[in-house]
Amino acid sequence: MLNLDPVVRSAATDDALKEVTHQNTIYEATVPVAFYVAAILHHPAIAADNSGHVADLPPRRPTLVRLLEWLSATAYDADDECVAIGERHFSRAFLDEAGECARSETCAL
Repeated sequence: MLNLDPVVRSAATDDALKEVTHQNTIYEATVPVAFYVAAILHHPAIAADNSGHVADLPPRRPTLVRLLEWLSATAYDADDECVAIGERHFSRAFLDEAGECARSETCAL
């Protein structure tokens, strides 16, 4: 994710984030990844990134923007209000039924 090559950085970001976030689910590894993402936001490779365009590739958003959007979406999915919405629709035990991968799509209701 800190590679100076924007194409490599983009692919690494996609790979890392999709492994810990799927359909609004918070996994055991999501929190450490969120801490890591927050810690690297100031890194020069991320802070200086731009939305440049490489020939034959679709335009890309800056890595900083993508990471901030991911952090925002992940924080929303883990929010107590979001969990409360799920409890109203599925009963208080819905998190227990989901196990460690709780909160699947609760905010989409």
